[in-house]
Amino acid sequence: GIAPYSEFVFVIHATRVPGFYIWKILTPFFVIVLLSWTVFWMGGEAITGRMTRSFICVLSMVGLQRVIASYLPRIAAITFLDSLVLLAYLYIFFTIVENVIYHRLKQAEDKQTHSNLLPEKTEAELEEELLADEDDKHFAEQVIEVTESPQKESLHLSTKIDLTARWLIPGSFTGIFILLIL
Repeated sequence: GIAPYSEFVFVIHATRVPGFYIWKILTPFFVIVLLSWTVFWMGGEAITGRMTRSFICVLSMVGLQRVIASYLPRIAAITFLDSLVLLAYLYIFFTIVENVIYHRLKQAEDKQTHSNLLPEKTEAELEEELLADEDDKHFAEQVIEVTESPQKESLHLSTKIDLTARWLIPGSFTGIFILLIL
């Protein structure tokens, strides 16, 4: 049969130090995503400022990912780190989409507000004129209240979306991030 042969068996125990990955990879990614959410607290800022901050975060993520990729082995499988990077890109994308929605709604609200005002008189002048006659003061206050209330409701839509995104996007990201880590 079979000829006897010698066998040499050895075992190598290798462990990775997670501190490197946490401090050098995950923390910078998480900070960049956090910075992308600062746009939610920039209420009256023009769209250019909000979008600039969002795209700076995208470019920072791309740069960081390229640097980190040069240190990691090239494998075809999707790793845990790849899923976290994808999650970060996805939530920065959500932030950009929210910026566009906020801007479009704000434009429509501003257009509606400006179209309701008479061009020859400002809103303050119209209000003062209505309140000038003491007999009609109560009626004038009601007219002002009624004419302002639909505008106030429509003006709040963009703000409501911004305030909801302020907590929904970071909260859902944090929840998914924790689920992925566990």
